[in-house]
Amino acid sequence: MMLLSRRSLLNVATSTAVLAAAPQISSATGSRKTLRLGTRQIEVDGKAATRYRVTQPSGEIGLTLNQGEEFNVKLENRLPVLSGLHWHGMTEPWRQDGVPYLSGPPIAPGADRDFSFPAIPPGTRWMHSHFGLQEQNLLASPLIIRETSAIRSGAQEVIVFLEDFSWKTPAEIFEGLRNRPASSMAEASATAVAAPDLNDVDYDAYLANDRTLDDPDVIAVERNGEVRLRIINAAASTNFTIDLGSHRGMLVCVDGNPITPIEVRRFPIAIAQRADIVLRIPPDGTAVPILALGEGRRLRAGVILQPPGAAVPKIGARANETGPRVTSQPIG
Repeated sequence: MMLLSRRSLLNVATSTAVLAAAPQISSATGSRKTLRLGTRQIEVDGKAATRYRVTQPSGEIGLTLNQGEEFNVKLENRLPVLSGLHWHGMTEPWRQDGVPYLSGPPIAPGADRDFSFPAIPPGTRWMHSHFGLQEQNLLASPLIIRETSAIRSGAQEVIVFLEDFSWKTPAEIFEGLRNRPASSMAEASATAVAAPDLNDVDYDAYLANDRTLDDPDVIAVERNGEVRLRIINAAASTNFTIDLGSHRGMLVCVDGNPITPIEVRRFPIAIAQRADIVLRIPPDGTAVPILALGEGRRLRAGVILQPPGAAVPKIGARANETGPRVTSQPIG
């Protein structure tokens, strides 16, 4: 289960200075958080794989703050290599941006670095490495600054964190891109107008919250309850189309920024983009799959929203259709 973190419930605190009208929410403004770079084991197609991770000492994935709080973080590198994190979508001092050799040097193995600045703007953000090919090794995580309006709404918040996965190492993928045969490149160029090149990397799986659809993340929700999906495309090289099936929701934020709400059933989400969508779970208590179709592939990821007692549908990672080409417009 992933409610504001991967497969765990997140108990968050809120600044009483910002939410004076909501005294039932406790305050944690200014408290120091620790994020730790390390490794984790995931399972893909029944096989174990070791990849990078960003956790708090408790094991909680990523970081969630509330609007009005300070981004006060100690980042510990427990990897055996140079590393660091970029705070994607936040307005931080440039010296704390986390891009190595531009805003500062990378963090050495065993070393720490402190970050402190206002946690602005609020919204669905994410964090990832800008060092080498580490993002392809899944060194990325959710970074949520919960909006006051989202907290007051009472809607259950669910993160859907999308990634692409290969059994090849990042170095092997990079070499394959660099050393494409000249003939195949010329052929691709000649047919580009008729058939655009949508995928340069043939990934083995797509993940949502560290899991494939053959063994999906099943998230408990309330029957007839309101859910706010915070969907993050953290893939290294894949665009997706989000598919709500027969359900419709309201797209309320794009890249963490509020928009005039748009009713959608399908909508595109490009690499590094985020989309917040509010939907209501059916009163009949049926489960709601949230699917992500890989652009130009019959491969998909997703999670299942499960009301009490609902049967969990068997969907699988292979789709019957090819994922649509991603454009800037909702599909319907």
